[in-house]
Parts: sequence; C-alpha cells; structure tokens
Amino acid sequence: RVLFRSESMTRDRARLLREAGFRSVEAGLQSIHPGVLRKVRRSFDREKFLRGAGFLRDEGIEIRTGVILGLPGDTRDGFRQTLDFVAESGLGPGAEIYPLAILPGTELRSRAAEFGLDHMPRPPYWTLRTPAFPEEDMIAAVADAEDILGIEYFRPIPPRFSSLPGWTGFADLGRPGAAGALAEGPEKIASDLTLLVPGRL
Repeated sequence: RVLFRSESMTRDRARLLREAGFRSVEAGLQSIHPGVLRKVRRSFDREKFLRGAGFLRDEGIEIRTGVILGLPGDTRDGFRQTLDFVAESGLGPGAEIYPLAILPGTELRSRAAEFGLDHMPRPPYWTLRTPAFPEEDMIAAVADAEDILGIEYFRPIPPRFSSLPGWTGFADLGRPGAAGALAEGPEKIASDLTLLVPGRL
C-alpha cells in the first residue's frame, strides 16, 4: 500500500497506480479542519480531495482514509465532523483511525508542551489528552467512530495459548521460572503476549 495526499491525485496517476498493480492506497486525511491541520503543517482542500478519490475509485483502487484522534486543537465535535465527512463521502468502510503518536525526534514532540499534549512516555507514544480533548472524550470518540462508520476498532486481541517458533507469545506464570524467563529474553517476546496468571502469585 502507498500513502499519498488525495488532493494531488490525477486521472493519469490513478491509472498508473492500477497498471503498477496497486489495489489499495491510503489517503492521509487526518482532519477536515484548517485550524487543526495548520498546527501539524497540513492542509485540506475538500473539492480536490473528493476529486482525487473519484479518480482512484474509477480505477478500482480501494481508498483507506487515515483520520487522527487527538490532534492539537481538535475536539470531540471536530473529530465527529471529520468522521461525518468520511462517511458521507462513501469512504467509511476504508477509514482507519490512528491515535496521535508523539514520536521522539519529531517537531510535534518538541512542541508537545506548547500544545498541552499529554502522551505516553514510551511506545506507542499515543496522546492521552489535550486541553480541548480530555481523556473521557478521547475514549468516547472511539465509540463515535464505530457508530458513524459502522466499523469496530481496537478489537481485543484473542488469547494465544502457544508460541510461534523463536518467539514467546504465551507464558503460564503459575509455572516455576516463567516470569524469570520473560525477563531474561525480552527480545523474544511477540507483539501480542498472552499471560496465564494464577489466582495467587
């Protein structure tokens, strides 16, 4: 998949993407609000965005529309308005919601205090709250996205009771030495880890 700005898409570019074998592209919308986008050095042109999306649809290319949750200056109502635009444009089934990540080394990280962005200090560095977007609104906004777009986000990861070769994806903490083995080999822990925790440790 390729990430691009829908506003820059032309009929010829869409055709070239199809001929190159692309079946899906991601349009980095983020938000429809100019004031919010200016803070992250982005812009949005509604007519050009929709025109570019139309060129891709004409070529049979699926559009995945990225929307960011927790942008500086955004609010729950503003976020809902962006979701409404995505749904009304027929892009709801391909929408992807990303919590704003305050990554080390980025301009946004250096300006986090200026914008009042409270975020996780370690990966995935997601924004937890902002002056205009309190934590309870951030949580409610995920439910808003599910209601407006008709898609379930952040589904629970099903437990795994075995490990793939070379990785630790399951550990029974009731077995002697299991916790120590995790501490000794953290580089072998899989991205999803199921822990079986006894009633008493």
